[in-house]
Amino acid sequence: MTLEHIKDISKKFSDIASKYSMEIETCSEGYDLLEFGIKKGKCIDD
Repeated sequence: MTLEHIKDISKKFSDIASKYSMEIETCSEGYDLLEFGIKKGKCIDD
């Protein structure tokens, strides 16, 4: 996937999460997606 695809999908996920008062966090992603309200999280096995 290109960075543009990732940003497009991230925006869509963010919109859906916002609609349902949910938050999204990444797990080991190398991308900064804060512009979409997606915070860096930690993996369960970290």
